Amino acid sequence: VKDKGAWSGICVQGKGTSNGQPLSSPKLIRFHELTEDEYFCTEAGAKAGVTFENTSDTEPLVLLRYYGPEVNPDAPGIGDYRKRKFD
Repeated sequence: VKDKGAWSGICVQGKGTSNGQPLSSPKLIRFHELTEDEYFCTEAGAKAGVTFENTSDTEPLVLLRYYGPEVNPDAPGIGDYRKRKFD
């Protein structure tokens, strides 16, 4: 997957890899435990492309990605859906 700029992501379901780095959605987090649910992709990495692999036999790999405001200038603004008129 190629993007125009840097992004941050969080794994909310499943397990897998992102460019070989482990991703997994924790079921339970105990104090002082590290998790593998967050991922940051630099601008150079995003432009080169990121490969996601689902390693679960039973569930999808779901990752929510967040972009900065200038990465996708054609994306609708927050709240724009309220301004649309539906026929």
